[in-house]
Amino acid sequence: MYTVDEILERLNNGEKSSTIAEEMAGLLNDAIAAKEAQEKKIAEAARRKTQMAQDIADRINLFLKEYYPMSCVTVIPEDIVAIGEGSEWLTNLFKESQDIDGKTADEVIADFLKDFNL
Repeated sequence: MYTVDEILERLNNGEKSSTIAEEMAGLLNDAIAAKEAQEKKIAEAARRKTQMAQDIADRINLFLKEYYPMSCVTVIPEDIVAIGEGSEWLTNLFKESQDIDGKTADEVIADFLKDFNL
């Protein structure tokens, strides 16, 4: 970031204003390119998330059609996204926990499921 004082000092030291302007323009162009790359990356991640939700919803709907043909349920991608976002805290909790009462998170889940014969 350039301040007026820094630019003035550089001018007083004999630098040409065109040199300073070119340097500033180069930095600005680099920043613009970085922002565009960042926005592109975010857009691609959103596109992949949407496509994945659509694929999952399609597969669930095929399952319902095949095994429950009388069902009136239709899953839409927004349902899948909501489930994913709603369970994100649980996923993060398991990633953060090293062990629970001497057991890993996977062992705790396995014990829980075993209790319900799942």
